[in-house]
Amino acid sequence: MQSFNLKIGLVIVAGLFTVPRSVKSMECATTARPVSANTTGALSSALDSYVDSLAAAGLSGAVLVARNDTVLDARGFGYANIEKCIRNSDATLFDIGSIVKSFTAVGIAQQIEKGRLKETDPVSRFFKDVPSDKAGITVGQLLTHTSGLQSFHDTAGDFEVMSRAEALRRIFSDSLRFAPGTKEAYSNSGYTLLGMILENVTGVGLQTYFRNSIFAPSGIKEGWFWGEDRMPEDRVARGYVANDEKGNPAKWPLTWAGIGASGIVMDVRDLFRFAKAIDNGVLISRATDQSMQRFPFRKWAEGWEVSQTPYGKLVMKGGASEFGFTGQLRRYVDRGVTVVFLLNSRRNDKDYPHVEVGPALADVVFANLH
Repeated sequence: MQSFNLKIGLVIVAGLFTVPRSVKSMECATTARPVSANTTGALSSALDSYVDSLAAAGLSGAVLVARNDTVLDARGFGYANIEKCIRNSDATLFDIGSIVKSFTAVGIAQQIEKGRLKETDPVSRFFKDVPSDKAGITVGQLLTHTSGLQSFHDTAGDFEVMSRAEALRRIFSDSLRFAPGTKEAYSNSGYTLLGMILENVTGVGLQTYFRNSIFAPSGIKEGWFWGEDRMPEDRVARGYVANDEKGNPAKWPLTWAGIGASGIVMDVRDLFRFAKAIDNGVLISRATDQSMQRFPFRKWAEGWEVSQTPYGKLVMKGGASEFGFTGQLRRYVDRGVTVVFLLNSRRNDKDYPHVEVGPALADVVFANLH
């Protein structure tokens, strides 16, 4: 019955993702090496079928499945660069979008553990001349998207040239969507503000803090920030929407339009290392990890989206951009299972394929995990 349901699921997923394939991508398909699995067995075979159906439907990306500290399977599918016929692999670097917010939340949690700040601290503790309607917004409200701040503070997209001072001015001059602490609504601006708070508390730039206090202890080998000169560009996936190339994260400028909320490039293995560093108490204590999973309203916890699934408690963060990149880091904390997938293609401007791929991939994994 599981095998039958899996086949039905693959047919449905393939139907959902059918998009016209470009002439160039069809040319690549005749010359590029096939996707190879890292392991054998039921899970590997099921993932073969699943990712092949996604690739055939025009999606591209990479996926990793692990149990406890062991990677069970990791592979790429589709193309990182259609123009050069470069296929995705588990070493391909993707824009991870809003998954960056989990890094920012962990950084804040580290400073809470050190006693340098508290969840109840108001933003007025960290900044001068905060407007009265925002002075009482707390660190905890910023973390759980309950601050009432607007979703964005840019007017020209993610790459708008913006200084830290200008970003702060815009965030504080925007109107609130609701009284702080009364509702939840996703706010990129809130996480940019958290990035600034982390800088204020530690006295170092956010990128330096991430590298020294999160990347290094996690064993992350290649965490990059948009536009860094040293980034290995030949391994960076381009973003595609309906097979049209929309961007190269190696060339994107990193500004305070999104710092703290976005701007990191990474592969699936390093995202898994980040997850395990949390699970194993390397970055923060297990008690702190548990406290970060509490949510005041519907789903938003501190840096994570938390829900109950048929496979137990899911602690997840997803990300998406208008440039073709989407993905999710999924921690099934009751089962010790981690699923990471990063995509670099979308069907159209309004498409968010990670929303469909995440649950479908979980079905494939847990039906074949023995």
